[in-house]
Amino acid sequence: MHKPLLPVKRKTRNIFIGVFIGLLLLAIAFQVFIDRYLAPVIHKRLEKLIVTGSDSLYNFNVEKITVSFWSSSVAVKNLHIEVDSVRYAHREKLANLPAMTVAINISNGTIGGIGLLPLLFDKKINIESIMSKNANITFSRHFRKSDKKIKTGDTPLWKLIQPDISSISIAKIVLDDVGITYTNADSARAFKWKFEHCSTIIDNTKVDSASSMDKERILFSKNVSIQFNDIKLQTSDGLYAIETKKLWYSSSEKIVEFEDFKFHPLAGIKAFYNKVGYDKDRFNLDLPKIRLVNFQLPQWINSNVLSIDSVNLSSPQVHVYKDRTAPTDTRSKLGNYPHQLLQKLPFTINIDQIHITDGQVLYTERSRKSGMEGKLSFQKLGGTIKNITNDVEAIEKNPNCVVDLSGLLLQRSPLHAIFTFHLNEADNGGFEVRADISKLEASQLNAVSIPLAQASVKSLDVRDLHYYAAGNEHTATGSLRMLYKNLEIDLTKKDEDDGKIKKRKLLSFLVNNLVVYKDNPSNDKERKAAGIQTIRDPQKSFFNLIWKTLFNSFKEITIRIDRLKEDKTLKKKK
Repeated sequence: MHKPLLPVKRKTRNIFIGVFIGLLLLAIAFQVFIDRYLAPVIHKRLEKLIVTGSDSLYNFNVEKITVSFWSSSVAVKNLHIEVDSVRYAHREKLANLPAMTVAINISNGTIGGIGLLPLLFDKKINIESIMSKNANITFSRHFRKSDKKIKTGDTPLWKLIQPDISSISIAKIVLDDVGITYTNADSARAFKWKFEHCSTIIDNTKVDSASSMDKERILFSKNVSIQFNDIKLQTSDGLYAIETKKLWYSSSEKIVEFEDFKFHPLAGIKAFYNKVGYDKDRFNLDLPKIRLVNFQLPQWINSNVLSIDSVNLSSPQVHVYKDRTAPTDTRSKLGNYPHQLLQKLPFTINIDQIHITDGQVLYTERSRKSGMEGKLSFQKLGGTIKNITNDVEAIEKNPNCVVDLSGLLLQRSPLHAIFTFHLNEADNGGFEVRADISKLEASQLNAVSIPLAQASVKSLDVRDLHYYAAGNEHTATGSLRMLYKNLEIDLTKKDEDDGKIKKRKLLSFLVNNLVVYKDNPSNDKERKAAGIQTIRDPQKSFFNLIWKTLFNSFKEITIRIDRLKEDKTLKKKK
């Protein structure tokens, strides 16, 4: 009675097998259809986006596009986007190149969560993610001064790609292990920086009429986050290396952060000066952390305006070395004051303030006479540099750049210094300096005075020092109030035979008893220096003029000018 069931089961099984094979064949046929139809559609959409969207500035080619309807994904192999050289030359001649061009090479990439039906029927590109590894991107900057307006097309991208593409929406783009090259296309300042093993995350990218009005977007995206690791570069002159462990940028937060930034010479001191050929300052910078707040990248790319609210420097260390035994640099340094250099920048700069905490500065100078090294150090420096700008409108609102720093001089002496650079007087270098120092002792000064001045400060106790100077790039006028006691110095010289520093006893005795005042005030009378004018040596720097004006004011208080004048008068009478 049950035997007839077997043919029924077999028949049912055969039906299922047939349906399965049919569905499989249908799926294969559908995939073949997708490959033959949808892949060309995507290629066409890419061509419209890249070529038409750039007004033919770019062209592209791709080796293979593979579409998977079932997983809603697209894979691309060897995608290349490059600048069309003919179109580039034409637009360069018309002076309407964009501020930056880009070349992209992607060996393998995956587009996931793509809306294939909207792509086919609504001409909308909706994508959940784009993933790629080992891509190479080259940015070329067409550097111009900010006062030269760049002529670019007025037609936005969303209009250029219509009607073939009505809108583009990409939730996330992740580029891992990317090589990025930055090239300055201006031959006058040409350089090339290459960064390897970078990572980039781009969120919420939209290309439509609404997003084009959103000023917070960059590259049509709500946020572009990029991280560079282990950067190692060299300056174009081959003198210095630039290194940083990590550089991170977020367009939504408008923040740039550096970790372990270093700027140091590639060669040792002797090799450095052999290559340079004169007594050039040799810098060594170590900045553990730099944070740029509210950095406006679009302004920098599109208008050559470097706009930052604040730059925060944590524990910066600066070492400046100068070898006076090297040939003297006889070139004029006129026009090289800090605010004059700001005016010479080929771009507009607007930095509200630089904030410094726990900084250290060490200046080392090797004396031409003694061959020894003198060291002047500043520790625990903190404060601000405000209104760093060369923008004409900003200068009209606030004409002063103010450097206000406090710390310790030579390990122990409290120091407060204020430098005011008059930006509206940059042509002649107008400036002011105020400095207050207290509790300065002889033992601190010998690290500077013995090698550089060939004089040992045997005893000195400075209670308070108040210094002021105002000037320009040609001259400075200073005043000094300094309260001290027990000034006694030992003049020294370097023995030519054994090279040792020896005391000049007789001369030291005469100077201490006939030339210098031991105390101030003395005999209930305080001596002050006022209106001390110093002419600048045009071959010397800004800080050299400050030092010379201070030194001349110091001499006015400490040296018995009246006694020297009396001695000269007596000699004339005899």
